[in-house]
Amino acid sequence: MRGLRDTSMPIFFKGLFALPLMFYGTIQYISFFKHVTEKKKYKYNYAIVAIVKNEAPYIEEWINYHKKIGVEKFYIYNNDSTDNLIEVLRRYIDEGSVDLINYPGKKRQCFAYNDAVEKHRYDCKYIAAIDLDEFILPLGTGNMSDFDKVLSKKYNYGGLGIHWCCFGSSGHIHKPKGGVLENYTNRAEDSFKNHIAVKTIFNPRKVIAISNPHFPCYRPGIYNINENEHKFLGPVDQEVSYSKFRLNHYFCKSKDECIAKFNRGMADVDGKRSWDKFVEYDRNEVHDTTILKLLHKIDDKNDSK
Repeated sequence: MRGLRDTSMPIFFKGLFALPLMFYGTIQYISFFKHVTEKKKYKYNYAIVAIVKNEAPYIEEWINYHKKIGVEKFYIYNNDSTDNLIEVLRRYIDEGSVDLINYPGKKRQCFAYNDAVEKHRYDCKYIAAIDLDEFILPLGTGNMSDFDKVLSKKYNYGGLGIHWCCFGSSGHIHKPKGGVLENYTNRAEDSFKNHIAVKTIFNPRKVIAISNPHFPCYRPGIYNINENEHKFLGPVDQEVSYSKFRLNHYFCKSKDECIAKFNRGMADVDGKRSWDKFVEYDRNEVHDTTILKLLHKIDDKNDSK
């Protein structure tokens, strides 16, 4: 069958066929300018979307930690994992806290994030897009509700960029026994250059699309803020502060684990990282157990109930 371009159909009728598509596109464009109306209650207040590849050894600790601070739902996109990920996640899937989505292929990170936003923008009050080596710290109450206290202040606040706080290898050559949080307790100084990078927790109804893993593109008039409620654009923010929130970033772990990580490749671009990245991120100047103290505080609070 010949395509529309090849047919002898008059231009007038070609235009008629194109009208519905033009009308749909116009409506979609106009809708981005409409004021977002919030519901009184959402199915989930706080959710996380992540894309993973062979992260089974780490994902249980990561989920359990974030559940303790108030995350209710996890949208996990499985990007060609060959480990026992499904087996590890089975109990979380059965209880309904995890949705596991098979998502093969290369450079799929932002596609996964957009899929989650499109499918769940009216299910979740807020969604954080982070990786398995990143742990959110609400330093006020130790609960995700701290984010709502800031983001609900003004309509223009679309999301909050949480600054990286980068942890090094703590001198480990091989993968140690136990979890990430207890074994990797040395980090870079606050002034470390890569701490300007952020990951974002955002209101999905105010998002048009995500084209960068660090921040979304918002509706007109909507923007990212930092913890001081200052507007910034893009994946980095020069005003690094950790008084309310931070994102512990365990980029390196041990040398052996980092080699395995680099061999997996990246989820957003082609190619593999060079070993120079390990050298750059293996910073251990500051001994920091803030996240462990936060967990103890939460556990003590739960035990007293």
